[in-house]
Amino acid sequence: MTYTYNATITFDGNYYYADFEDFNGQLFTDAQSRAELQERMKSVLQLMLEQYSEDNKQFPKATANGYAVTVTL
Repeated sequence: MTYTYNATITFDGNYYYADFEDFNGQLFTDAQSRAELQERMKSVLQLMLEQYSEDNKQFPKATANGYAVTVTL
């Protein structure tokens, strides 16, 4: 199954930050380059969804706007 969530990306001059707002502040990552951030966003999203699945938790509804990140479980 394929899932897509949006992340808000910010840059402070040194680091890029990504926050998946649909996870209420529980899912975020950072990186020094945008390419590294894209890899990390996919990784943390996949890990979070796998944990939700293992815990039989309902996935949050994808509602936030931003940079789309898609993973397949």
